[in-house]
Amino acid sequence: MILIAHRGNTHGPKPLLENNPGYIDAAIKMGYDVEIDVWKVGEKYYLGHDFPTWESQTNFIHPVDVEWLIERKEHLWVHCKNNAALAALHVDLHTFFHDTDDYTLTSQNYIWAYPGKIVPSNSRAITVAKDKNYPWEEQGFAGVCSDYIASYREDI
Repeated sequence: MILIAHRGNTHGPKPLLENNPGYIDAAIKMGYDVEIDVWKVGEKYYLGHDFPTWESQTNFIHPVDVEWLIERKEHLWVHCKNNAALAALHVDLHTFFHDTDDYTLTSQNYIWAYPGKIVPSNSRAITVAKDKNYPWEEQGFAGVCSDYIASYREDI
């Protein structure tokens, strides 16, 4: 079973820490894969859910270099947030792009479901669970991505 910490969260959402490189590393050290949000602006990469700006106190961005991403590639599910990130990273990293579509394929041919969407039973499907009580294992998914991923480990 693939257990994916959404933006590094393991025990619930923590917006001030999400997509922070140290937070991501901590989740990896606990044995989880991590879904991260990556933007490419010019020649620079940023981790953060929203477009990198410095005007907003609620838009936390974290600059990283491509080497940081590649060093962790075995554990990262890279949600490319713009076309530039997808074009630059899809060859070397496990990437995907989606906005409001129900499903997308990752660069390693996993079905990634938009949060809250019913995922067809498939051994290559990843469901995104908004809480810690989603019955993913009985439905034959490859894995689950959640802010509460630690609770899924306890259930196994």
